[in-house]
Amino acid sequence: MTGKDKRTGQDLVYICTGTIVKVNKILTAAHCVNRMYLDWENPWISIRTGQNPTSDDPRFTISTVSWDAEFTGDWPKGHDFAVITLSSNTSGVTPIPVSRHRLEIKHLGSYLRITGYGRTSPGDVASGGTKRYADVGLGGLSEKTFTAGTNMPSTDPRAQTICYGDSGGPALADLGSGTEVIGVTSYTVNNCQEGWHVRTDTADATSFLKSAGVL
Repeated sequence: MTGKDKRTGQDLVYICTGTIVKVNKILTAAHCVNRMYLDWENPWISIRTGQNPTSDDPRFTISTVSWDAEFTGDWPKGHDFAVITLSSNTSGVTPIPVSRHRLEIKHLGSYLRITGYGRTSPGDVASGGTKRYADVGLGGLSEKTFTAGTNMPSTDPRAQTICYGDSGGPALADLGSGTEVIGVTSYTVNNCQEGWHVRTDTADATSFLKSAGVL
């Protein structure tokens, strides 16, 4: 998801990541599509796809946005979900289904794949916009969220973390039905540094995800 920097007017500032879960629907974080961004007369959020999208690549416009009504902005309480419906279908991209499976204690320590278009360091705006991934360890479970990379030393490849622009990106895993989205990136305690980061669990938002047409 890209937008304009309101201070400079610069286009292609990567503000968040999302996942194509239906040909015309994007699953992302609710805080990524704050209503202040969605001025329908002059929207400054747009959707692009690909490994390293540029201003020459197709841009998909937003038709509607649905927010999980249980998201209050208190991120540890979960439900940081939004579904964007596009004005046209995407093509050349295979949607990744949303999981109905619930994470369990037995999954702790297993690998998840996280993906995002975020920066590699806080001040390096130009480093955003390339799709990157890391395989990280599931470190903890709560009622509505789960953490990854918890208490892992920097020598452990699972200690990868997130940076600006990665919010809303998927956590992918196979819990028995093939690769699915099991959560989205919500927040981190050490932005752009090693440490744990939190994802909202799709299994705790099935009512919203069904109403939004992605389950």
